[in-house]
Amino acid sequence: MTNDAPRSQTDNAQPVDNRSAAGVTPATAPEARTAPEQTSSRHRQSIWPRIAWASAIAGLALVAALIAAAHITMISSLAVPTDQRDLLVLSTIPAQLVGMAVGGVLTVGVSGYGVAMSASVLWIPIPLTAVVTAVLVVGGAADEHRRPTAVAHRWIFSGLSGFVLSLSVLLLTAVSSLSNAADAVRVTASAASPTAGLGALVLGTLASFLGRAIVHARAAGRPLTQRGGPALRACWSAMGAAALYAAVGVLIAGVAAIIWAVTAAPEPSVAFTGALWAPTAGLVALALMNLSAVTVSGGGALVDAVVPEGAPWLPSIAPLWVVVVAIIVALGLIVLAATVLRLRRPATANVGVAWLITVGVFGCLGLLITVFGGATAWSDSQAGGFGLFGSIFMQVMRGTVTIGVAPWTCLIFMVVGVGVEAASRLVAPSLIAVLPARLTRVIAEAGKARSSGVSVDAAEPSSAVVSASLESSTPDPLSPERKRAVRTGVVVAGSVLVLAVGGSVAVAVLNDQVFSPTQQVRNYLDAVVAGDASRAMELADISASSSDRVLLSDDVLQATTSRITGYRVIEVTSEQGRTAVEVELDQDGRKIRSDYGLVAEGKVGLVFDSWRLETVRLPSLALELPEGIDEVMVNEQPIDVSDVIRSELGTVSLPVFPGAYTLALPEDSEWVTGSTARLLATAEGGRSLTEGALELEPTEALVEEVDRQVDEVLASCAAATTLRPDGCPFSVYAFTADVSDVHWSITKEPTIEITQRLRGGLAFTTAENGEAAVTYTSNARYFGGPMSGTDRISVDGKIDLDGGAPVVTFDTSWW
Repeated sequence: MTNDAPRSQTDNAQPVDNRSAAGVTPATAPEARTAPEQTSSRHRQSIWPRIAWASAIAGLALVAALIAAAHITMISSLAVPTDQRDLLVLSTIPAQLVGMAVGGVLTVGVSGYGVAMSASVLWIPIPLTAVVTAVLVVGGAADEHRRPTAVAHRWIFSGLSGFVLSLSVLLLTAVSSLSNAADAVRVTASAASPTAGLGALVLGTLASFLGRAIVHARAAGRPLTQRGGPALRACWSAMGAAALYAAVGVLIAGVAAIIWAVTAAPEPSVAFTGALWAPTAGLVALALMNLSAVTVSGGGALVDAVVPEGAPWLPSIAPLWVVVVAIIVALGLIVLAATVLRLRRPATANVGVAWLITVGVFGCLGLLITVFGGATAWSDSQAGGFGLFGSIFMQVMRGTVTIGVAPWTCLIFMVVGVGVEAASRLVAPSLIAVLPARLTRVIAEAGKARSSGVSVDAAEPSSAVVSASLESSTPDPLSPERKRAVRTGVVVAGSVLVLAVGGSVAVAVLNDQVFSPTQQVRNYLDAVVAGDASRAMELADISASSSDRVLLSDDVLQATTSRITGYRVIEVTSEQGRTAVEVELDQDGRKIRSDYGLVAEGKVGLVFDSWRLETVRLPSLALELPEGIDEVMVNEQPIDVSDVIRSELGTVSLPVFPGAYTLALPEDSEWVTGSTARLLATAEGGRSLTEGALELEPTEALVEEVDRQVDEVLASCAAATTLRPDGCPFSVYAFTADVSDVHWSITKEPTIEITQRLRGGLAFTTAENGEAAVTYTSNARYFGGPMSGTDRISVDGKIDLDGGAPVVTFDTSWW
């Protein structure tokens, strides 16, 4: 490094006594010192401020990361209901996030009742890592700018910053760890781990040294990107193009992920935590955008049962329009990176070496995305003293799972590097020709040497470098006609790209807001909440015949109390063209969970998704309706039940929307009156069944009518001329069948009572027996002559109200 440019005068200059230079006579020392003693004293006086500054750099980085973590924690806490926020837990999160930002492993442990479980997570919150790195780079650069040092000293001071940062992170995470005990159960959480110390040491050392190296290189007149031979400079150019490709891609993907969280996620409040997960999601999305895949791997009994198989890539998990937009954006990023590479790469770079460097740099970018674009978690458990059960429990709870991009992502990005290199030679020259000259010069000058009072021998002037770069990147001058044609083509292509992206965004918004499966469930539930049964039945179907849907009407639903008043989407899961939406319903002051299945049914208008709600499981009312009752009042609405299918027990099962239903008979009924029944049907447990019955009471008109019909039958029986009249409830026994002059009379009318049958309908029974008397002449040879006898009268049967007028049917099975 020291041979690349002349060492600055500051590196070799001896300390000068400013007081002597200014003509001020310094105080006479009591005793003169030798030269070695003076050098040692000056060294001791200068080293301690440098040590203090190097340590302060680490402290500043830690404080900046803590402040950023605290802000992220405060914003993320908005996703948690106020009554569920634990201030103790929230106060420990920032320190643990800082520990994770430098590579620490967050371990959460739960112990109690002889069982101990722990779960560990290795995940890098990239924004906090960026804050730590930026402060270390800036701090190292500021220190080197104040007092330049040799290479060895730069490494020593950078290592000191890394050591202090490592020690500070370990102390902070250990002191701020969570430890909470309640009801014999202890919960702990801490990111204090060996990886946190090692990660902080490495990050602190390298980031601080990078800042110092940048300042030293600029002071020498040759920035890092302009050092070395053509191959090294080509490598710097390729790294810049790859960094730009990744930064723009992650920014687009991260913003898209947050938009998705706000518009389509089951819990839109998850967007409050976007500052933590959006960069990681952006890396994963960038890999998917380049047609890589996401893998979920692991080992353990529980992991094997939960973790799905396969490595889904973008075409298998996203709609076609998303795939098209992703490919368009990826191609645009390739052209952008290729243009920057063309402008910044030195003209002296060997063609073959340039190809290898670009492919290799983008392959390294894919490797970095693989490392930082995922998370690893593992668990352990101990259940001492539980014998076989404890052993099984420990085996089940132990496991490891890793979620991230596929391991072959680096190979895919090597292919992207081939595309960038090819575009830099085939597409970029024509694009540079139509770009504004000032823009191309700004891009070419970025990172080039700057004049800092250094001679041209020490470093090539920026103008010369820029001119060489522009000459190498700019093709032969185009004619005005050709230039206009190229400019028109670029404008048309850009307009098409803007329209494609804008149209895709519009399609995405419409699919999320109008055509998504979640929105279809919302439309259905909104109709139920509004009492619009007709609209709800248009959106979903139920398993019931048309005649049984008599209670699924607008009038009945709107008059229903304690119905669903609100809902909240909890979770959405999709698998093989089917989506399940789990919601939490608000009904009658309770929270009831229910789920709705949807099936994809192609497209609407070629681009919009079409989803159909599967059969909705509605609760049902099992009602005991008397035979002959053709109309009931439900929520004060007249309902015709004449065509409703009745069971053998006389009950009907009618589907209803969740709510409270009041059943009664019409007030204008001539023959019966009924008590009011109030039934509450809920969606809890899916297709629930609520049983109810109307307690019928006969009117005076019905009692009189039944008495009249019974009297008619008894009068008819009394006119019989046999001792055992057919179809009559009374008879007497004679020793001979040869009788004459038989005369019956009803000496006492039976008292009739009307009741409700178990299987529905009305019945009548005898509350008090009547009596029938008979006189006859026995024509027997022996013991003949006038005879008489009596018999009790007891009748029962059913009362049918079909056709409006009651019809009495006697039970003659025992007569």
